[in-house]
Formats: sequence, structure tokens, C-alpha cells
Amino acid sequence: MTTQAVRMLVNDYQTTARRNLCIGLGVCVLSAGFFAFCARIAPNALVRIGDLIMLAWTPGMAWIIWCRLPPRASLGETSTLGLIDFHRAQVAREGWSLRSSATLVAVMLPIFAGMAVILAGIWPKASRMYVQLLPILILLLVWMVIFVLQLRRQNRRVRDRLREIDVLREG
Repeated sequence: MTTQAVRMLVNDYQTTARRNLCIGLGVCVLSAGFFAFCARIAPNALVRIGDLIMLAWTPGMAWIIWCRLPPRASLGETSTLGLIDFHRAQVAREGWSLRSSATLVAVMLPIFAGMAVILAGIWPKASRMYVQLLPILILLLVWMVIFVLQLRRQNRRVRDRLREIDVLREG
């Protein structure tokens, strides 16, 4: 593969990563607006506190998304192998390791704490609470299962891409 083709591959990857960053930051802004609105109209102080916990953690989520942004490729003269190694390092950053799993738990704790406070605030207000909370709990469970499956799928895709890049480097 020529240097120009590898450079185009790297640039396409970076464009996709930046587009995903913009989508993630947009979701953070929308989430902040949503939780600010929910805190404003909350039926009691406990629900408001839960919404404010979620709102307070939104900048932390935006920072984590921003830190996952890959560095820019050098614009100077770079060999084909140098570009391939750079691209491999970028793709390898996408995978979740044990260290990033610990980070993931640290990220999710404030979200779960906020949801627990919101649910605790809703609990005394509702009659037949189990009927009203059941859809919320089912959606949370489904969301967690989908999240874990997405992480597994992402790790599998990263492994496949790394194999392809290694074959490209060898050939």
C-alpha cells in the first residue's frame, strides 16, 4: 500500500473519530439541558438532588469523551511504516482494557448514584410503586446489557482492525 493510501486511511479514521466526538459532546449538552430542566420541575428535593448529581457529572462525561480523541497525524514527510504504526496506536486506544474498565466503573458510579437518588425521591410519591418503577428498572437493565454488549463488540472490532493493520504492515 502506498504512503498516500495509508495517509488517506489515517485521515478517514481521524475524521470519523472527530465526528463521533462531536456527536458525543452534543449528547452531553443535550443531557445537561435535560437534567437542568428535570431539576427545575422536580416534584421534591430528593428528585432534584438526583437530577443535579446527573447534571454535575455531565462535564466529567464530556471530558472523558474529549480525552478519547486521537492525536492528529503528522503532516510532514512520514514513511509508510510510520503512518501504519501511528494508525495502529490510534486503533489500539479504542479498546477497553482492565484499566479502562476501572475508569468505566468510576464513570458510572455517579450516574448510578444519581439514578438511585431520583428513584428514592419518586418512591414515596407513588402508589403501587412496583408497577410504576418496573418499566424504569427494566429499561435500566436493558441499557446495561446493551452497553456491555457494545463494549464487547467494540473490543472485537478493535482486535480485527489491529489484525488487518498488522497484515498491512507485514505486506
